[in-house]
This record gives sequence, structure tokens and C-alpha cells, in this order.
Amino acid sequence: MTPPNPLVLPPSLAGGVPPEGLREGLARARWLLGAYWLLTGAGFALLLLVAALYWHGSSSFASLVALAVSSLLGVALGNVLGLLRVRAGWVGLAVVGGTMLTCVGAIGMGAVVVFYALMFLWSVGCGHLTVQRRFSLGTLWVPVICWTAAMLTILDRAGRMHAWQGGQKEGVWEPATLALLLLLVLMFFVFLAAQEHYHTLAWQASGAGGAATLERHRVKGAMRFTKRGMAAIAVLTLLVGGSVATVSPYLWRTAPAPRRENREPPPPPAQGPPRESPDWDGEALRRALRRIAREAEEQGKNALPFVPLFLLNRPLRRWWLLRRLRRRRGAVSERAQNLWRYVTIALDDGGLGPRPGERLDELVTRVNTTRAAQQWGRADALEETAAVYDRVRFGLGIPHGAMDALQDSAERAFVSLRQPLGPWARAKGWFRAIP
Repeated sequence: MTPPNPLVLPPSLAGGVPPEGLREGLARARWLLGAYWLLTGAGFALLLLVAALYWHGSSSFASLVALAVSSLLGVALGNVLGLLRVRAGWVGLAVVGGTMLTCVGAIGMGAVVVFYALMFLWSVGCGHLTVQRRFSLGTLWVPVICWTAAMLTILDRAGRMHAWQGGQKEGVWEPATLALLLLLVLMFFVFLAAQEHYHTLAWQASGAGGAATLERHRVKGAMRFTKRGMAAIAVLTLLVGGSVATVSPYLWRTAPAPRRENREPPPPPAQGPPRESPDWDGEALRRALRRIAREAEEQGKNALPFVPLFLLNRPLRRWWLLRRLRRRRGAVSERAQNLWRYVTIALDDGGLGPRPGERLDELVTRVNTTRAAQQWGRADALEETAAVYDRVRFGLGIPHGAMDALQDSAERAFVSLRQPLGPWARAKGWFRAIP
């Protein structure tokens, strides 16, 4: 009797020697590293472009180029250490220790050299966190410096910073910087998706019982972007980017608060040392949120006539889909697949839909067993539909009139499967999301 396989830990918890070489690790993590290098490289490229446009050949531009090179070298070293599965604790200790030594030796070194060393050390930490399971936000430290510096430079050159410091916080953004903010958020969400994809592949390879090969990574390791996934990333980008653009101008106080009109006696002086004013402008943020809520309430009245359309979205889509699946035209295989999907919609309405890896005969047996336990009777039409569909989809002889028989049995199966359902279950079926 063979012993059971040991527990397989994810890469974030299983340190030590990796089960494959560095070349195999790079092949598996190519989408992850590509997404992060695109995020970081685009930040440095944007910062260098802004510096070239506004600094006009200043000597600081060469220092900025050297800073970008040292930071990218640190990111590359951190990526290699992460793929070799060097524990995060040792890397973090080395980064913190190197930072402390650099600060101690700052007296004998120039400020620029110290900054280069610090950026290199911090980039090593960010590059190592790229392939880790936790602390994903820590990878943003180096890219966000570049993106933020570029956006602040653009705002300062456009004169928006002076207006913001004077209290006009709503007008701090302009189309270019707002587009850059949304692009930064979008790239970070793509990086998170690639990170989840990488850890899934690493866990599957660790559970395969041996070292994975490069050919296997190339065949099964491709990152797939689905329409729903990209739509979710786009919606999250708009929500997060819009929230950051709305709240961020109010995080710092820029102008004194307006004086009160009523002449109330001043409060008695508090005991002890006077308190300092807060660094963030909470009062202005509350006023802005109240104004946004008031405008949303006023604009919501105009959207009331369209509310029924949103409520009827799924029923109308279901009606159109069922009508399209019952059409009596098209190729034989396509018609058979459409009719079987038509039947599976009724199965899903009753909670008896097909399971992964389940054969048609097993599905029919399970449905009949469940219906017998509920005293609903056998699903003979479902059995006929499954038998005809099983022959048609494999091309095992399609006799004359087989498609008409499949059409008739599928429609009878749909009615018989939904007949025992109550009114509430039928209503939920119309508003259910159909994959």
C-alpha cells in the first residue's frame, strides 16, 4: 500500500531549495515579472520624460538616470532572490540592516550616493515581495515614488498646486494627471492578477510530485484574460481611482478654516500645552462628501425612469437566450449543443445542474434519484434528450429525424424539470445569472 502524498505548502510558506532551476522559475513567473516591470519601468520612463521636458538638460537629469539604473538593478536582484525562495525574513533583515549602515555612513558619503544606496536596497525588497504571497502593497513603494513625482511635477508646472494650496481642492486634477492615476491603478490590478496566476501555477507544480519542465510551463502556463476578468479590473480601476482622486486632495490642510458667523464666547483655555492642528483637513473632506451626496441625490431623480430596465435586464436576457437556443437552424452539432444547454438551464433552476467531470448517464441517474426522493416522478424526457445528444455530439450515426426528436424531447424535458418548482423558485430562475 503506497503512503499518502505529504502536505504541499504554497511557495510563500515553503522555503529552501526550489524544486526547479532558475530558468524554470523565470518561465513560470514571466507574466508576473512582466506586469511588475511594466509598472516600474513605466514609472521611471514617465519620470525621465517629465524631467527631460521641464528640466531642460539640467545636471540632475543624469543623476535621475543613474538612480533609475540602480533601482532597476535592485528590483532584478530581488526577483532572483524571490525565485530562489530565499526567505522574506532574511531579505528584510538585510534591507533594514543595509539601510541603517547607509544612514550611519552618510556623513562620509555624499547625499546623492546615499540616495542611490537606499533606492537600491528598497528596490531589492520590493523585487523580492513581487513573487511573495503577502505584503503585495509593499511592491508599490518604488513605482509609486516615480508616478507620484511625475504627476506632482505636471501639476506644479500647470499651476494647479498653487490653487490647491489656496484651498481650491476640487481643481487640483487635470485630464493628464487623472489619466495617469487611472493607468497606475490599472497596472497594479493587472499585477495582482498575474501574481495570483503565478502562485496557482507554483502550487500545482509543487503538487505534481516532481520538478516541472519548461515545456509544461509553456503549454499550461499561459495567462488568460477573460472578458469578465477584464471588465472587473476596469470597474475596480474606476472605483479605486475615482475614490483616490476624490479623497486625496483633502488629506492635508491647505488653508485656514472659515470663521463662524455667530459670536459665541470663546471656550475656556484647556489645561496643558496647546494642541497642534491636524495635518489633514477633515472639515473640508466632510463638506465635499456632503456635496457629492447632495448632487448624487439630485441626479438620481433623473435615473429613476431607467430603474425598471436594470431590474428587467436578466429576465430579458434569459428570454432571448432561451429563444435563441430553441431555433431550428444551424449545424447539427451546434443545434444539439444549444438544446442541451437549454435543458441544463432548467436543471440549474432546480439545483440539479451538471457537475464537473460527470457523465450524462450519471447525471440522469442522479436527477432521477433526487426526484424519486421528492416524489416527483422520473424525468423520462431528460433521459431521451441525453441519449440522443450523446449520439449526436460524437457523430455515432445520426439517423433521419434525430434532430426533430431531440428538439421535442428537450422542450418536454425543460417543462417537466421546472414543473415541480414553486413560484419563488421559478421567479429566482428568471433573475438568476446564467453563465
